[in-house]
Amino acid sequence: MLHRVDPRRLAASVKRSPSARRHWAAVLAAAGPSLVLGVLTALLLRIIAQLPVASANAVDADPFGRVTWSLIVCLSLGAGTAIGRRRIPALATAGLIGAPFAFIVARSVRRASVELLKVMETGAGPSPWVLAAIKGIEYAFLGAAVGWLGRRNETRPPAYLAAGLISGLAFGGANLAVTVALAPATVSFPNVLAWGVNEIIFPAGCALVIWNIHRMARERLKAEAI
Repeated sequence: MLHRVDPRRLAASVKRSPSARRHWAAVLAAAGPSLVLGVLTALLLRIIAQLPVASANAVDADPFGRVTWSLIVCLSLGAGTAIGRRRIPALATAGLIGAPFAFIVARSVRRASVELLKVMETGAGPSPWVLAAIKGIEYAFLGAAVGWLGRRNETRPPAYLAAGLISGLAFGGANLAVTVALAPATVSFPNVLAWGVNEIIFPAGCALVIWNIHRMARERLKAEAI
């Protein structure tokens, strides 16, 4: 038995395909800025680690971990943009899942898996599981914020920058408070500077990466409409 094809549904499915291609192309193009953001973060942390007042191993400036973290987090939000078409729940979910995953993977880049698990269970200071949970909530909030901005036409970069800064200050502050409460001896001036890089500069930079994805998607849409 032959079924009649609804031409409106067929046209809608064809329309959706270019949109998906536009967003995924923008996500792939965002890999470069995400990589640059990770390298810049690592360089800033390396400079802080070389300060005379910084003790040995006081600042985690491992470039591989920083780049891994940057790529996974920013591209997770970018994938949420492509899959969810800038819907707020999709980007919030991408941040909620992507950030803890990136946190664990970035640590495993620096340590063997067995040692990583030992640190997670018995390490001094805040539990990495708690920090990973805070990261998840932070980037869920950031994902929701940039998702909301992405649904507005021609939103300027400063709005995305502000979303990243607010997210970093709020949840990075919670991260710092947990560290001070549980391991006050580990908090020093270099640690606070590193906190500023990781919790203020990086979220702002990641928000700008998402702005670039939204901008590229809009430009492709305009080009196809000509």
